[in-house]
Amino acid sequence: MSEQPADPWGWHEPPLVPESDLPPLSLRLAGLADLARSGQPREMARDERFELPSCSELAEVAGLRGEGPAVERVIGWRALGVPAAAAERPQQLLDRMDPSDAGRWLEAGYSFDEIERWLGVDLDTALAFRRAGFDGQEARALVEADPVLSPEEALAFDAAGIASAARLYWVAAGFNAGEAGAYTEADVVASEARVWRASGLGPFDAQAHRAAGGDALPPGEGVGWGAVGPTRDDRTYGVTDPPGTRGATAGQRPPFG
Repeated sequence: MSEQPADPWGWHEPPLVPESDLPPLSLRLAGLADLARSGQPREMARDERFELPSCSELAEVAGLRGEGPAVERVIGWRALGVPAAAAERPQQLLDRMDPSDAGRWLEAGYSFDEIERWLGVDLDTALAFRRAGFDGQEARALVEADPVLSPEEALAFDAAGIASAARLYWVAAGFNAGEAGAYTEADVVASEARVWRASGLGPFDAQAHRAAGGDALPPGEGVGWGAVGPTRDDRTYGVTDPPGTRGATAGQRPPFG
């Protein structure tokens, strides 16, 4: 028998057979769902292919009686290698994702921790950013900053000379790579660029203003702002973004000012 992989959940309840001898996850889940829907989930207790040492015990641990969607859900998680003790826990991933969907992520090479990080985003989006070379943490932050951002749009910031940390602010504020690069030449950060945009001005206006000795905001603009940190990027100015502006920051107003 081959050595078992480490349990990603931290519980140690080995399957009956090596993972290498089991059918693909998609086939196991299909079989599990069929059995559960037919009212026979306990039949899986006698079938090693489903990696279920004691299905009837599992249902009892979860406090479930009879058959139904709840039993099917717990069984589905158990088929993915989640022990009964974990399958009943109110963890975010177990609560918000169907086991069959999780199976697709696992087959694509994602760990349970990575799947939980991507909750609310489809697998195709995560794969697209991974193929583009983004690590999971940065990619998830970018998609949270702009849910419709494409990997190509994100990569364009690299070509414009924008650092990855600053890119997140520009994306959240609804600026593309070209605009971000032009504002950066004027030493204007994303939060300040929102004020220029709200005033009907653009990056070249900012460049001219800065070259004449002006500060980072348009002349005569006295807008209130709030901050969540010490840097200029951490400020949120009380301006209204144009209709249709992308980005999580667009439309936000400071708590005062």
